[in-house]
Amino acid sequence: MADPPVSPLISRLQLGRELRALRVGMGITLEQVEADLDMSSSRLARIELGAQSVDAFTVRALLDYYGASIDDRERLIDMARATAKRPWWRVLGLTAQGYVALEAEAVGVHNYEFGYVPGLLQTEGYARSLFEDQFPSSDVDRHLAIRINRRWRLEEGGPLTLHAIVNEVALIHPIGSASIMADQLRYLAKAVDHPNITLQMLPIARGLTPGLRGSFSLLMFPPHTIDDIGYHEHPAGSLRLPKRDETSTLRVTFTEVRKMALDETESSRAFARLADVWEEGRIGDVPWS
Repeated sequence: MADPPVSPLISRLQLGRELRALRVGMGITLEQVEADLDMSSSRLARIELGAQSVDAFTVRALLDYYGASIDDRERLIDMARATAKRPWWRVLGLTAQGYVALEAEAVGVHNYEFGYVPGLLQTEGYARSLFEDQFPSSDVDRHLAIRINRRWRLEEGGPLTLHAIVNEVALIHPIGSASIMADQLRYLAKAVDHPNITLQMLPIARGLTPGLRGSFSLLMFPPHTIDDIGYHEHPAGSLRLPKRDETSTLRVTFTEVRKMALDETESSRAFARLADVWEEGRIGDVPWS
């Protein structure tokens, strides 16, 4: 049975990877391609990283130059045509380099969050409060629409699975009002029952943990497409981490944090207790150590 069709972004990433493999396999440098095909080496490097779209005409020229087989030519040219389709995140103004575009193509996400509730699990009230602090008022609704689209794929559209671990620090830091925090925590307490969601809390009382190094995500994609990709946001921007040693390090870190976190049942109870604390206005009275 043939593999199912893949998305434009995965097609772009996979196409770039295969074009690079053909070039390297023939012992051809980027500089040689630039000289012989009058193609910028920086543009070709971006194509190979999946960071830039490429038309079928250009792919055909590259495959001719690399001496690709007839089977590879037909398959890769079809893949180039597939990259021209516009996914929902492109319509909402996002680029293929951002996290949302990658997540929209993933089949599995491991996400550890230190400062915020994981994006896929944020209520509308929590997300709106966050966006109102980060963006101009005219842009808040667009970001909410993006957040809702992400949630739909996890909860209704599939086939995305999420294993999220949230540090307790994120749950005692107010985002919006006390009632918004209480509603958010009650949502988390129920989210553990969703078949596509594994959710844990890392208590402050655990002390020194690998989770203190910061938030990150590890994204897994459909079989026979592309390798796992790590993603880390920081104050100056974000990092996409595609190398196997990088994703291996993130996988080990996630496993260490998972072992130190509460299990799902304990986490659900902890979320419910914190919801009560927020609702009763006692968040400042709770001893965390």
